[in-house]
Amino acid sequence: MGRRPPLPPGVESGHHYHHHKHKHRPSQPPPPLPNWGPPSPRPMTPWLVPLILLVNIASFWYSMLEKLGGLEKALVVEQNEAWLLFSCRFLHAGVIHLLANMFSLLFVGIRMEEEFGFLRIGLLYLLSGLGGSLLSLLHLKGSAKATISVGASGALFGCLGAMLSKLLTNWTIYANKL
Repeated sequence: MGRRPPLPPGVESGHHYHHHKHKHRPSQPPPPLPNWGPPSPRPMTPWLVPLILLVNIASFWYSMLEKLGGLEKALVVEQNEAWLLFSCRFLHAGVIHLLANMFSLLFVGIRMEEEFGFLRIGLLYLLSGLGGSLLSLLHLKGSAKATISVGASGALFGCLGAMLSKLLTNWTIYANKL
């Protein structure tokens, strides 16, 4: 029996070797992701919306131990406790209420903070939250069995309204309208 010729580099013994000419093509980079809106003028790391999220969660857990400051009409009108108009937006009526508001805050608020900056989104959150508290105060019953209003829903609806306004005023520049 004769000697076998040596195997080419990279081929192990026991495997069949077929001599084919392979064309090596350089790998192509993946296509860019679609642009969902106008480019941001500068990259920004949002910090206000995550901070509001943490304050909401901390306030919720604290209010589980003791009534912290829900909006009661009698306390605001008769005892001049106007601070309740601000504190009630950091309290929630349960875990589901807290989770729904916080997911809304994250999905809407972070995008809005990147778009408008922390000062504008902070003012928008405070003013729309105050508006929501005032509207809630108008509809609360002032009876012996007090009704309490809590939640960040008014502030979140203000953010949603601003986002919808931005979308409608810039409708023509969006490539993907869905």
